[in-house]
Amino acid sequence: MRGWDLHFDFLIALALVGQAANGEAPSIGDPVFVAPTVPDSKTPAVKVVADVPKPKFEDSDALRAPEAWYESTTRMFYFCLAQKFHHPLCPAVREAIRPTFTTMVALASANSPAVLELSPYERVKEPTGALTSQSLFEANILYQLNRPPMFWLVSLKLNGARPKNVDAKLWANAQWLLGKIYFDMKKFKESMALYDLAVDELKSKSLFHQERAWVFFFNGKFDRALGSIVSADSPLVYQIPFFEKYFVRALSEKDTCNYEEAFNTIEKGRIALDKSQANPDQHPWVILCERENLGPVCGDLKSWYGKYFTAQIDRAKRDLDLVEVELRDKGLTKPAKPSSSEIVWPFIGEHWADEVGYYSVPIPTRCS
Repeated sequence: MRGWDLHFDFLIALALVGQAANGEAPSIGDPVFVAPTVPDSKTPAVKVVADVPKPKFEDSDALRAPEAWYESTTRMFYFCLAQKFHHPLCPAVREAIRPTFTTMVALASANSPAVLELSPYERVKEPTGALTSQSLFEANILYQLNRPPMFWLVSLKLNGARPKNVDAKLWANAQWLLGKIYFDMKKFKESMALYDLAVDELKSKSLFHQERAWVFFFNGKFDRALGSIVSADSPLVYQIPFFEKYFVRALSEKDTCNYEEAFNTIEKGRIALDKSQANPDQHPWVILCERENLGPVCGDLKSWYGKYFTAQIDRAKRDLDLVEVELRDKGLTKPAKPSSSEIVWPFIGEHWADEVGYYSVPIPTRCS
């Protein structure tokens, strides 16, 4: 679905965790975070990476969860650095040697053991037992490999009371993961229920609100979908680009027969997207990289982010083109005189912390 990319969204979630609570700079990740490949051992600037031994299947740090990994951008950065970014939960600024499970098996049958050496995570099995930091780490690896651990997550009864010995944020992150899996399965009602349960613990994450906007949209709750965009843009939330917010709004206006408003959103959205510019120097992974003086690695991160940002802008504009085509297929045309009004995202109340995640933007239904 449009709001998620299996190999990307998780890193962005990590980029936003541990806000003020951990005293760490939250990430400026985006809804897509493709995996960086650190330069090879011949590059002097990455000596710290080159000294890390290759992982083995039997005893691999690649499968060992960093402490409180779901709350710390910094810990995940150093984890990915140690793994040379050859890991499903790490971003890649170059074409990473990261074969899929099918490719890995094919290459292994062709006597290519080195491929297996690079992919210990392919042997991760569905967790069993209680929820722990380690088991959720493994569950997210499986999700990124398109092998969602549905049975185990359902067995945790995440729609019920949280066990007293389980960290609240860990529990909420498990609810979030299951909510995404339900969404992928087009079980939108079940997905919405889990997002609603997780909102209080995850309301500081812009990505959470961005995804929730789509969850509400597919449940026909257009006022809450627009309200989630307001939450994602709240000054109380460390914001990341929401490339699809005009798309969500235009679709909501089209589906409620607010056609003139939909045309206006498309027009203003295109203008806003054209003006958007990437700012990789402010990305926490770049900041951490430059703090470690990793030279070419930082340049690769910046270069990748610029290309990625441009690609997302282009895709967002194509999405708006599609909405306009749908409107024209209905025999509708945009107003002869372009609207001069600005896009306004009204909401009820002020930006108080307890209201983030609960905004609703009234949108009348004009369908006969």
